[in-house]
Amino acid sequence: MNFDSRYLIRWGMPGWLFLLWVYTKFIIDGRIKLTDIDLQLTNILSNVLIFTVIGLIVGFIIYQIYFSLSWLNNGANNIKYTINVLEKIDIKLPSNKLKKYYYTEYLWHSNIIKMDEYKMNYLAERYRHLLNKKHDLGSIMISLIICLPVSFAMITDAFSLYTVGYCFLNLFILFTVIRSFYYYSRNLDYFMAEVLKDLLSSKNNLNN
Repeated sequence: MNFDSRYLIRWGMPGWLFLLWVYTKFIIDGRIKLTDIDLQLTNILSNVLIFTVIGLIVGFIIYQIYFSLSWLNNGANNIKYTINVLEKIDIKLPSNKLKKYYYTEYLWHSNIIKMDEYKMNYLAERYRHLLNKKHDLGSIMISLIICLPVSFAMITDAFSLYTVGYCFLNLFILFTVIRSFYYYSRNLDYFMAEVLKDLLSSKNNLNN
């Protein structure tokens, strides 16, 4: 079975990030003492392996939370601009929001596969790139949100410049990830809308 490297980012990063925050919390409140850590090579390698595997499992769960919140019951809200464009060019869409999203996805795929191979591959690759970026950032965003209670707990357990700085670091990274997430979301929505508008408008002109 081939494991796509992008899943290391999509599942690994959120999980590893959360574990790092929890690990730091345990160091601050004294549950883990740096002086007690065994620095023998075999122990380091085994700990890294355990951290990697657990991080992937936790990250996969975090990604499912992101996907459930953002897509399963909210699909149409991710492509608002596309839906507005389709309605303006008199494309009949289902009234149900979820079905509206499914039908828009169907329109996208059913139209680009009719194009010549070069154009189809370019559009499909561009769409895949934007969608992957959105999913990667979305899962990291949820991880950072889950990390916030851990950051606040650090301050309540041991108020210091270090713990306050760690909390601000959490908020700063979250802010930058949210901005990037919405950039790729809007970019994807606009790209999909304009391509569909060109394809469906030209089809309507030919039919007329």
